[in-house]
Amino acid sequence: MRARLDRRGGGNLEPVPSAPETVAVLAVAPSLMVAVERGPGGEVRDIHLHPGGQGFWVARMAARLGARVTLVGPLGGEPGRAVRALIEAEGVEVSPIESHRPSAVWISSDKEGESATLAQLEPSPLARHEADGLVNAMLAAGLDAGVAVLTGGPPGVFPADRYENLAHDLHALGGTVVADLSHAPLRRALAGGVDVLKVSDEDLVDSGLAGGPGPEDLWEGAEALREGGARSVLISRAERPLLACLDGRRVGASTPSFRPVNHRGAGDAMTGAAAAALARGMGPEDVLRLAVAAGALSVTRHGLGTGDGDAIARLAGRVRVEPAYSTSAGGRYS
Repeated sequence: MRARLDRRGGGNLEPVPSAPETVAVLAVAPSLMVAVERGPGGEVRDIHLHPGGQGFWVARMAARLGARVTLVGPLGGEPGRAVRALIEAEGVEVSPIESHRPSAVWISSDKEGESATLAQLEPSPLARHEADGLVNAMLAAGLDAGVAVLTGGPPGVFPADRYENLAHDLHALGGTVVADLSHAPLRRALAGGVDVLKVSDEDLVDSGLAGGPGPEDLWEGAEALREGGARSVLISRAERPLLACLDGRRVGASTPSFRPVNHRGAGDAMTGAAAAALARGMGPEDVLRLAVAAGALSVTRHGLGTGDGDAIARLAGRVRVEPAYSTSAGGRYS
């Protein structure tokens, strides 16, 4: 099944379908994260190894919600071999591109909840043949995937203009394109066409597409995104209700308020959940509910892009989706 966000409505919120649909995720900068956990006296209590990077966090959430997920990304050196094994251990398939430089590494020390960077190896810009290989591998994964997700990375790692061709060509294969990008990659992906765009209010303002963080400014930004090539737009706003423009229909979505443990990664959880929901053929409001529920529960956990599929599905039933009205009409999401 290859679904698009349309006007069908309805949908099954069960977290693990009997025949999971496939999602392909572009990850331009997968990384190895090493966290040293220390006690009050500075003694080492444990050492944790995790894969990292936006693409992985999106992919992990989609997999947690029952989708069969393929992550396409460059991997190099010893860190790359370790990252691949760790990603596959999370139930995500890997379509690797061999990189001429080692994959990024971040080593941190955590003492009484405060993290400090001990050492960091930044991701390297991809050589031209590596970028070509990444594009080809993503298109190959798109042949089998109903949904393709385009994510970003540090500036300069992957050429921004390649996003335009990828979005166009993935559409040509008949798939649904989801994007979670900012700045130049966002604009280029829009030129190729995006079915569902997830963007934060901060990125919308920083990219110059919204004049400010107020709702009316963000709605104007959403319209600019739609005119630029996005069919539907989801705007995350940290702890505030999400704003969404679904095929031109403005709505707001909110959940019960949770006390955050780690606010980072909520947007990536939303994107992964939206991709999984689209791959399962859900209608637009149910896609939105699942995405908002995944983001809300993500902040209650230490890991990024994590969450229990059953809990997310149950919370999705509690997400309120309401029309957005103008300020003069007393609208909640104006």
